[in-house]
Amino acid sequence: MGLSDYAELLQTQLELLRAGKRFALVTVLSARSPSALKAGSKAIVEEDGSTHGWLGGSCTTREIVDLCVRIMAGDGGQFVHSLETFQGGVVEVLIEPFGERRKLLVVGEHSELIASITEIARVVGFHVTHLSVTPSDKAEALDRLGGFLRSVRPENLYALVATMGSDDQLFVEKILSVRPLYIGVVAGKKRAEAIKKWLLARGIPVELVERVRSPAGIDIGARTLSEIALSIMAEAVKYSNTQISTGLVASQPATQSSDLFVDPVCGMLVEPLSPHFTIIEGKRTIFCSEQCKRVFESNPQRYSPEANA
Repeated sequence: MGLSDYAELLQTQLELLRAGKRFALVTVLSARSPSALKAGSKAIVEEDGSTHGWLGGSCTTREIVDLCVRIMAGDGGQFVHSLETFQGGVVEVLIEPFGERRKLLVVGEHSELIASITEIARVVGFHVTHLSVTPSDKAEALDRLGGFLRSVRPENLYALVATMGSDDQLFVEKILSVRPLYIGVVAGKKRAEAIKKWLLARGIPVELVERVRSPAGIDIGARTLSEIALSIMAEAVKYSNTQISTGLVASQPATQSSDLFVDPVCGMLVEPLSPHFTIIEGKRTIFCSEQCKRVFESNPQRYSPEANA
């Protein structure tokens, strides 16, 4: 590949990233004859199998393209693969997926609204996970939510809580702990205000509470459930595209030391949304672990400022 070819390929990568599209960059690491592929050749493969650039032999390239599409359907990092060519040669390629698909978490009981949201979200390119919640399994659902949040990267997470007023504040608080890019709540204005007041009373920082979009959705004069679903997804897409255009998708603001608390037991710095905390006489104390929390609660006076003066 010449310098102009590399420049064109780089420009294509930038355009695809800005458009929020998923693609894979393929680099030929080595090629043993007989093979039309040459070491150092590069190409871009999009999710639909369309390509930019040229690797070499058409048959082997087709096999590589199919492999890229399968890899992009999952959530992997870099992949090195060895392939035998139809002529008996061997090529080794590096496949690097970019532009991870946006993930939408929908929390709530199965309903027509959630079905419509899921359908629209998938059409516009979100990978949808539905966490079903019923009044009888709230505790179990919160545990499953915790497991899901530990498995995803928050800088690519969008969330919607649609439990229709049934302990929605608990799910919002847990999701906020990972600082997703977007979180919406299906609720009326009064309920939305009540949720935010509850979050503030729990000690959640104001800047995080203000991230909660409730009532979720942009104003399109929606009347039907399908139209409400459309307004919600329109807000998520608008928010997503704003992040992409300003270059914020790939970078999550680092927590500043001034935003952290000191665990009084072990001295570690702890984020304000740590799930390990206790409230004694109206004062919220945050810990790095459940063990430190138990030690503190066994003798709070030992860790008071006066005791350590």
